[in-house]
Amino acid sequence: MERERTEVEISHAAYGKDGVRVLTWSRVDGIDTVRDARVSVRVEGDFLASYVAGDNAAILPSDTLRRHALAAADADPAGAIEALLAALAGRILAANPALIRVVASAETREWRRIGDHSFVLGPWRGSADARLDRTGVARLRGGVRGLELLSTTGSGFTGFMRDDLTTQAEASDRPLCGTLDADWTYREGRRPAAGSAATIVGRLTAAFADRSSNAVQQLLTDVGRDVLGTSGELATISLHFESIPAAPIPAGLSAPGAGSAHELGVGAVGATDVALRRA
Repeated sequence: MERERTEVEISHAAYGKDGVRVLTWSRVDGIDTVRDARVSVRVEGDFLASYVAGDNAAILPSDTLRRHALAAADADPAGAIEALLAALAGRILAANPALIRVVASAETREWRRIGDHSFVLGPWRGSADARLDRTGVARLRGGVRGLELLSTTGSGFTGFMRDDLTTQAEASDRPLCGTLDADWTYREGRRPAAGSAATIVGRLTAAFADRSSNAVQQLLTDVGRDVLGTSGELATISLHFESIPAAPIPAGLSAPGAGSAHELGVGAVGATDVALRRA
C-alpha cells in the first residue's frame, strides 16, 4: 500500500544537549567554593535541511555543545552561573554561523559548607538561563526551586467570598506550610555575583520569617516587595507557592499538651502566584 504524503511545514526546530553535569570548585586562602550545575543547551538556526533531507552541513554535533559547556565551566569555575551560561551561549553562537539563537540553562544544587573543604547537599535547587541571539544582548534569569517553608502561627484567612459550595471555615491564626519557587531577572547593566541564588534565598527567607498575613496572596506580595527592596540588581521577581493543607488532629485523638499536632498533606495543594516589577 502506497503511503500518502501529507504536506506540512516546520514551524519550529531546535536541538541541543541536556544533563551536562559539571562540578567545579575554586580555592581561595585554603577554602573551597563549590558550584554544581546540570547544564542544558538549545540552539536554533538555519538548519532545516537536516530535518527535511538529513543534510547536516549546518549541524554542530550535540556532543560538541557538551564540550563547549565543559570548556566554559573550566574557564570560570568561581563565577556566577548566569555569567557561565551567557559565556557558553556566546561560544556556541560564534562557533556556527548558521545559528541565530542559543539558550543555555542550568539547574544548580547548593552544597552547604561544613568545613574548609567539606560540604553537605542542601535541600533547594537553583535555576538559571541565558538567551543570546545575534544582537549580542544576553537576557539572564535566575531562580530557586523547592524552598520549603513553615510558619507555625501568624497566617490568617478571613472575609473571603462564599457560594453554595463553600464549606471552608475562617481562620485568624493557622499554620502555613508549603514550597516556594522563585524566578527573577536583572536590571539593565547589572550582572549577578557568584552565589547569587544563595543570596536571594537568604533574602526570601528573611522576608518570610515571622511575617503575619490574612492571605497567602498578601504574604507573597510582601515578601516579593521586600526582596526587590533589598536587591538593587533585580528588575523583576515572580513567586509561586504551593501550600500543603494542615489539618488539626481530629477530636478524640488529641490530648492537652504544651503544643499542637497537625496532619500535613491531606487533599490537593493550594497554588498562589504573583509577579512584581519595579515601577
